[in-house]
Amino acid sequence: MDPRKKSFALQLLAAALILAGTGCAAPKNVQENSAVKPVRTGFYVEHGSRSSGVLFWAQLLAYSPQLKLVLIDAEDIRRDKLDEIDLLVVPGGSSSLQCKALGPEGIQKVRDFVAKGGSYAGACAGFHCALDRPGRLRLLPFEYRPGAGGDTAMLPVEISERGAEVMGIRPGVRRARYSHGPICRPGETPGGSRGEVLGVYKSTIPRSNNQGGDFYGAPAVIFGRFGKGKVIATSFHPNPANRPTTSRWGAFTR
Repeated sequence: MDPRKKSFALQLLAAALILAGTGCAAPKNVQENSAVKPVRTGFYVEHGSRSSGVLFWAQLLAYSPQLKLVLIDAEDIRRDKLDEIDLLVVPGGSSSLQCKALGPEGIQKVRDFVAKGGSYAGACAGFHCALDRPGRLRLLPFEYRPGAGGDTAMLPVEISERGAEVMGIRPGVRRARYSHGPICRPGETPGGSRGEVLGVYKSTIPRSNNQGGDFYGAPAVIFGRFGKGKVIATSFHPNPANRPTTSRWGAFTR
């Protein structure tokens, strides 16, 4: 893979590591610094976790020396496997299916995990799961904007000075792969959560299937706190647009 295309994805992974408390300060540390204690990371694989973005996340997580990666499903979560990890990663796919698989008990287990100090990282559907909406995890004080999404495109995302500070990267505009991702707006405060926007969309795309329109300036990256825990979520996928999928990763898309 072209390193230039991989850099933004590594920056996002570095951000997740920072939030999980490893102390990494730059993407290069994700690959080079193995002196810190590995972050016990659970990668959520369920019927709703699907798309090429899932495969790319899996590769980034599996090859990072900072992480001790395990696969975790809804049943594992209901059986308290979250007690054995530090960071829960929820990839793209269908947030409704991901949360339906968890059920009310599993959703509460995730909320308790973060409230007690666990970290949560989500992309696309994982972003949607964290929003303040019935049947979702409600980890962030942002609500879903119905009908505001769109098709697939590489869109410019502007990272703010605060975003640069939190994620250990430079501020400015980077392109990210948007693919039918959720668009949100500030909402109520569920259970005392706090959230701040680290990056916003600086473009929009044509309507598709009665969705789309102008979401210029909408949140693309959000950092939040829920209880004692931390949350980072991106409305876009961290993988490049031309990422090929291979059959050996099929287990992640069941």
